[in-house]
Amino acid sequence: MSMIRSINPATEELIASYDPMTPQQIDEILAKSRAAFERWRGTSMDERAALVRRAGQSSGPGSGAGPGPDAGQGSGSGAGQGLGGGCAADPDTPGDDRS
Repeated sequence: MSMIRSINPATEELIASYDPMTPQQIDEILAKSRAAFERWRGTSMDERAALVRRAGQSSGPGSGAGPGPDAGQGSGSGAGQGLGGGCAADPDTPGDDRS
């Protein structure tokens, strides 16, 4: 089989090449995705908030993970802000309460 190529449309630069998957491989990935969704769906908002906080701490400044310190600045949108201006992952942040 031929490789699947991902090409940047602006520069036509080759980003990556991938081996195609078989229908069985795709079905397995979709089944795992569905199971993960069902687990997440059954996760309480408190548990989700704790997980998001933990992920934020492990990808925070100095961790070597995630975007740099200037990411998103000047875009006019605050990271983690909900419709009420608070952070859904942090109940101590002011904003709307939709739990």
